[in-house]
Amino acid sequence: MINQKVLSAQQIEQLEMKLGYDIQSGHYWYDAESGLWGIANGPALGQTQKGLIKNSKLAAKASNGGSGVFINGRELCAQEIVFCQQQTEHVLAKGHYRLNESGQLGLINHATELVVRYPKNHRAFCHSKSNIALHNHTIKTDLMLS
Repeated sequence: MINQKVLSAQQIEQLEMKLGYDIQSGHYWYDAESGLWGIANGPALGQTQKGLIKNSKLAAKASNGGSGVFINGRELCAQEIVFCQQQTEHVLAKGHYRLNESGQLGLINHATELVVRYPKNHRAFCHSKSNIALHNHTIKTDLMLS
């Protein structure tokens, strides 16, 4: 299930061909604009290719967020907000931001841009314990605003 939609066997096969590996069954969210993905109701676990899944609406509450900070329509959860505040001198003000696949983050209708680097070193739509452990270590060292 990705973005609250059950994928057909054909869609899964096409996705696996694009990624080059088998994905694990589970409930995920995916941001087609930036390539960010995570387990449903959780923070971003990494970034993969953008546009892998077409016509898949990302829900605002996909990460169970309550921060008032939205990236491409997804409200960030406390874990992502805390990380940004601990690791940078920049605080993301409440508002709506756009993030592209290059990591350029900008407040909608403003010219200021920050760069966000989500980890790209683990497999999208695979939720093994090692991937979660990797997330807990990697995202804290690889997500940077500058």
